[in-house]
Amino acid sequence: MSRHHEFLQGLRDMLPMLLGAMPFGIIYGSLAGAAGLTPWQTIGMSLLVFAGSAQFIAISLLGGGATLAVLWLTTLVVNLRHALYSASLQPFVRHLPKRWRVPLAFWLTDEAFAVVQHRYAETDASPNKHWYFLGAALAMYVNWQACTLIGLVFGQAVPNIGDWGLDFAMLATFIGIVVPMLRNRPQVAAALVAGAVALVCHALPYKLGLMAAACAGIVVGVVLGAFGLGGVLYAFNAGRLVARLGEMKNVDTFFFYGHRLGVGEGFEVRIRPLSEPFTGDKLADARRVNAEVEALIREAPEQYLWSYNRFKHPAGAELPPTVPVSEAD
Repeated sequence: MSRHHEFLQGLRDMLPMLLGAMPFGIIYGSLAGAAGLTPWQTIGMSLLVFAGSAQFIAISLLGGGATLAVLWLTTLVVNLRHALYSASLQPFVRHLPKRWRVPLAFWLTDEAFAVVQHRYAETDASPNKHWYFLGAALAMYVNWQACTLIGLVFGQAVPNIGDWGLDFAMLATFIGIVVPMLRNRPQVAAALVAGAVALVCHALPYKLGLMAAACAGIVVGVVLGAFGLGGVLYAFNAGRLVARLGEMKNVDTFFFYGHRLGVGEGFEVRIRPLSEPFTGDKLADARRVNAEVEALIREAPEQYLWSYNRFKHPAGAELPPTVPVSEAD
């Protein structure tokens, strides 16, 4: 598609997200004025910060007399999720010059990320997808400034606008962003764990609960995505079994593997003793077994083969190169 077409398509695809952000922006403009910010300060924050959640936290902390250090740290923690967004999109925009990447990074929001990453996931070879990114990002930026101005001008005329529950529109928007992206069990598990941790840690200061929730969700998603629930339980139970056998029989434990020397040259059996004794703690011993196995794998990672059929060819991975029969013999 042409640049013009990509730009307009990005703008059109962002329209549903704009509707959800409108009440949020209007409420911010109203509350900022009520919190003592001047009109120029209110508009300037939207122009230069352009982060709804951080702006709401900022006016709340400023109203409570927080220091600048606390203000900066809190908003930094809240906005750290954008580092993950940027890392996800970096492979698609790294070829662009800095004059493109810097403004696109500044205009990147939750809503823009949801729309843009879907466009980059499409398989067409359009070289102008960054124009789609620009259209979607600018649409949200202009919308946020307009809503801030509306809230600033008319918010004082509407009593208690912050108690109307209009901010639910943004919550509904985020649900609409997240749910369609949950396409497999690890992603669903990550979302559920993150939500549960966010609720449990809600009372932590400086919004640290959000970071705890994000970290918990990332760990669960990565672990289940790499091994699957069955693989995690299998590895844990296998580690416990080795440790229990060693304790019951009062014997030394050794780890070994066959190191392939080359085509037609056979194998060399390499044996390694347990580096540290088992403690009797089931979890610690399972971790010890996993660590010993990982150490052996690092000696020759190119020869590592997981024999459990479920993991021989993970979904979406490329098949290994085939070896001609003459070479295999």
